[in-house]
Amino acid sequence: MIIRASSNHIQDILDIERKCFSNPWSANSFISEINNDIGSNWVYMIDSKLVGYLFGWYIKDEFHINNIAVHEDFRRLGIAEKMIGDIILKFILKNIFLEVSKLNSRAILLYEKIGFKKNGVRKKYYNDNSDAILYKMEIR
Repeated sequence: MIIRASSNHIQDILDIERKCFSNPWSANSFISEINNDIGSNWVYMIDSKLVGYLFGWYIKDEFHINNIAVHEDFRRLGIAEKMIGDIILKFILKNIFLEVSKLNSRAILLYEKIGFKKNGVRKKYYNDNSDAILYKMEIR
């Protein structure tokens, strides 16, 4: 089940975030996004366990994915794809945007599989100096 993220979810989100990323967002970053007027932030629950999240901005007819992750024990079950699909169903969208480290081959495979197309590169974008690949999905 996909529900709106709240401050009650922060600890579970942080647990996943810290395992997924070498430079994780802070609790304050997540709380700031939950309180952001353009923030559209969701968590994926299985029974009462938070297993994934998607944080983004909904601006007019576009959605910008800022952070998405799935608990390592629940990967390869289509959860990230379901969260992105849910965004498409919730909003009237023309485009979805995101960026991903060129080193994150699993995420790149997923994004390309579900229809994202490369849209640019941000050189040395991440703290490890790796490039960010910009992606765009056009919604028809």
